[in-house]
Amino acid sequence: MKKIISLVIVTMIILSIILTGCSAAKNADNANTDTNSNTNSSTDAAKDSEKSKKTEIIFAQKADIVSLDPHATNDSPSANLTRQIYSSLVKTNVDMEYEGDLAESWSILSPTEWEFKLRKGVKWHDGSDFKASDVKFSIERQKQGPKVKHLVNMITEVKVIDDYTVVLVTDKPCGPLLANLAHSASRIVPEKACTEYGDKFAEHPTGTGPMKFVEWIPGDRVVLERFNDYFEGQPATERLVMRVIPEGTSRTIALETGEVDLILDVEPVDKEKIESNKGLKLYEKMSNRTEWLSLNNKKAPFDNKLVRKAINHAIDKQAVIEVATDGRGMVANTVIGPTVLGYNPDVPVYDYNPEKAKELLKEAGYPDGFTTTLWSSGDVRNRAAEVIQANLADVGITANIELMEWGAYLDKTSAGEHNMHLLGWSNLTGDGDGGMYPNFHSSSQGAAGNKCFFENKEVDRLLEAGRTETDFAKRPKYYQDAQLIIMEEAAMVPLYFQPTEIGARADLKGVELHPGSLHRFHMLHY
Repeated sequence: MKKIISLVIVTMIILSIILTGCSAAKNADNANTDTNSNTNSSTDAAKDSEKSKKTEIIFAQKADIVSLDPHATNDSPSANLTRQIYSSLVKTNVDMEYEGDLAESWSILSPTEWEFKLRKGVKWHDGSDFKASDVKFSIERQKQGPKVKHLVNMITEVKVIDDYTVVLVTDKPCGPLLANLAHSASRIVPEKACTEYGDKFAEHPTGTGPMKFVEWIPGDRVVLERFNDYFEGQPATERLVMRVIPEGTSRTIALETGEVDLILDVEPVDKEKIESNKGLKLYEKMSNRTEWLSLNNKKAPFDNKLVRKAINHAIDKQAVIEVATDGRGMVANTVIGPTVLGYNPDVPVYDYNPEKAKELLKEAGYPDGFTTTLWSSGDVRNRAAEVIQANLADVGITANIELMEWGAYLDKTSAGEHNMHLLGWSNLTGDGDGGMYPNFHSSSQGAAGNKCFFENKEVDRLLEAGRTETDFAKRPKYYQDAQLIIMEEAAMVPLYFQPTEIGARADLKGVELHPGSLHRFHMLHY
């Protein structure tokens, strides 16, 4: 079996809305173009020399991590750090192809048995040897994590054949097994360190990845350093620092001044500023991310399908895109986007129709609307919330906006305390299973992802069938059919498909964009 297996990617990106590829400012010009000036040459050489000596790369993101234990969380800010510390059996590259990570190769022994040959000579950050027993321990540990167990709950047994061979046994054939093993939450952790530190392992994260943990100052920064024994070769980045800068414009200012070298979560209003600055560069690529308005299907009045349909018709999605993202996005018709296997382009969009929304509310028994709450976290979502609030007011629904800190936001929505809240989902694997099973299967309600608390037996059946189907040509149909039901039930309000952007210093080398936001930073350097 080939070590690299390409995903089936549906390419339906609307070019008039979203620019594909990378858009970038030109490299900074010299202040004086007189090439005969020895003074200028010396100055430029000195600046280049200083850059080349820079040993610390700093990137900024909008929210702090929740945990550095990959089996304890599935949020994006945390994944940005765990990706640097840990490795998985397999990974996806920037083209969403499967490649070996800790596994050198794999083969299918039977419909329910996968054999993985592991790399030899791999070291943990504490200097101990990586072995097959760590894989067994990690998968069994992950199955105990409520936020991440859905990725491996089909694995019934991990057989350790020898120190460098494992066989994964599944209860049924599993089409997305490789995809799930490539997920940020499916990192391999060391049995020895996990046993030693117990519940405190997140404070002593130990991996086989390119960067080693140094310190975490909550609300401020995480510091990592180069792991010289990394099995893929010595990283270019000597020291990697993640800074928490919640406000978007502040992140951009930090990039402009050189306080940071790279920023994630580029604010739409700041993109032009980055593009027009010769000292900066904007990297942009269509992502696997969908932004949506989650409706708690277990709480009145959102347990009424007519109310949920009314809200879908009440929201002007294009206005949300214009205000929240400065027009950069694609109106979403369904729950997974065009770059994800199983996307259904034929799911009809709920048109913006306030009068239809009013009719549905009246039919549902709410002719005068109702009062509720709308939770949000983050600048972009806060702007989206204001548009949605105004849209809902037009049809008689009073939605009081409540802003929350990211960690509390995740905890409270996982517990089902919300009425409505804004959230997005980065499909890290590019597979329909990764975007739909955690968000819409009834067994995934709460922390795993299904924060709509949606439940439908036919959707469960289709998602389970999509998992057990191993013919990639047949798998998309299950997810496409499930999307039709989910949107007919109006489980939530899909808002837009989102590109991913990174802002960086123009002379920073080694920047890569991963469609699933699994960016690797260990090769960043000047």
